[in-house]
Amino acid sequence: MEYQITDERLGEAGKVYRLATTLLNPRSAPALELIQLYHERWEIELAIREIKTYQRLQLKVLRSKTPEGVMQELYALLLAHYAVRAMMYQSATEADLDPDRLSFTEAVFQISEAVADLAVADPAHRNWLLSLLLTCLRRRLLPPRRLRVNRREIKQIYNKYKPKKRDLPPPKPFGSNERFEEFVLLVCRPLDPDQEVTRGA
Repeated sequence: MEYQITDERLGEAGKVYRLATTLLNPRSAPALELIQLYHERWEIELAIREIKTYQRLQLKVLRSKTPEGVMQELYALLLAHYAVRAMMYQSATEADLDPDRLSFTEAVFQISEAVADLAVADPAHRNWLLSLLLTCLRRRLLPPRRLRVNRREIKQIYNKYKPKKRDLPPPKPFGSNERFEEFVLLVCRPLDPDQEVTRGA
């Protein structure tokens, strides 16, 4: 699929971007949805930070002394992260919220507090405690995430004697209600290459 970005804060305006996929059914995988997901791929950096900084509480090294132990410890960290994120997703979907609005650090705290209670709770009360936990996960919502500005610039060579300063002011940030799909134009190419059509999302 091919598309253009209309705002230079998100990419090169007018340039045709191409996204290749094996998901070919437009009903189950609409083009615009795939493009949005592709542009959210850097969210993985936040997941890495959650594991390294918040989940492990900035521990410097793994405790295991053997390669097998290190692998087991890494798998445990990833599974624990997945479990927290799965609970956050369940809580967000119950309230029809974007999961990005839930705080990972708050979720780690709430789940850590609830684990002991859930372990010893009577089976008849376990569902009630789980429902209460899911409600607590969305008690402190984060503000809606704004689009990130990706300023396109050529990197300047470092010179300690003559520091260069930017001549241009920083780009205006996106508003809290602006969404990525508002700045995407899908490029539709008919069989005749001379009849290219561009349409808004």
